[in-house]
This record gives sequence, structure tokens and C-alpha cells, in this order.
Amino acid sequence: MPFPKLQQATPSAIGPPIPGVTWQPDPTWTTGPGPPGTDLGHPAGTIYNSWSGSDDKTGDITSSMFAAPPNGCIILPVLHGPSSSGLSVDLVDAQTRQSIATAPMRDDDRRWQFWRVPLDPSVKQLRITAHDGGQDWGQWIALADPDQCLP
Repeated sequence: MPFPKLQQATPSAIGPPIPGVTWQPDPTWTTGPGPPGTDLGHPAGTIYNSWSGSDDKTGDITSSMFAAPPNGCIILPVLHGPSSSGLSVDLVDAQTRQSIATAPMRDDDRRWQFWRVPLDPSVKQLRITAHDGGQDWGQWIALADPDQCLP
């Protein structure tokens, strides 16, 4: 399956949260936006982050399986520290376990990025996985519940 073209979503394209998403974080993950001063333009709802008081924390978080929205498009909110080395956020087809999209991360991103992910009509169930394998300064990641895209 080819990767869809991700686009940065504008606030006017962000719809309501996708219902029924729960998270299974490693014990190192906590709730909240991350380090002080990173609470800029954050999404509504609970935010999970790997910073947890220190850049050297690592671990994974996985969402529950959830239904693809009827319009075939989701918004994936992602924030990360000044260094994106060792960090990843993937959207996965929960039935085939194939990666659908990987959130782009650039070291110069300093605000929440809202990635618009169009889905192939064959995708019915999704899962989000995030990995923090970075232990150096600025290597942390935060995410929130996915949203539906507005037309």
C-alpha cells in the first residue's frame, strides 16, 4: 500500500475527536504537554508525553484500535522536542499491521503539528504507535487523540 501524502492541517480543517481512542503508555510516559514552555497551540483533551521530567526518558505508547472515520481522513496531533532523533509516530492499519503513515519530524518544529492523513477506503481499523528512543537533550515526544478531518 503506498503511503498517503500528509499535509499540515490548518485549525479550520480539524474536526471533532475520534471517539473511543484509549492509550497504553509505558510507565515512563505521563500526561501533560511536556517541558515548561511547550504548551503552545495544544490540542483539546489529554496529552501524553515521554518527557516526564527529563529528556532521557524513553519508551512507547500505543493507542487502542479504533474505527476509521467515515470520511476517510484523520488529523494526527504531534509535538516533539528540539531534536527529533530517535522519535517516531506511526499510523497503522490495525488489521494488516502495515504502516499507513509516519508523522514527519523536523528539528525546527516548535509547535504542535496537526497532520492530515487521507486513508485508503480499504482501511477500516487504525492504531497509533509512538516511540521515543532518544536520551539526549530535547529528545521527547507528545501526542493527543486523533481528530476527524473537516472537508
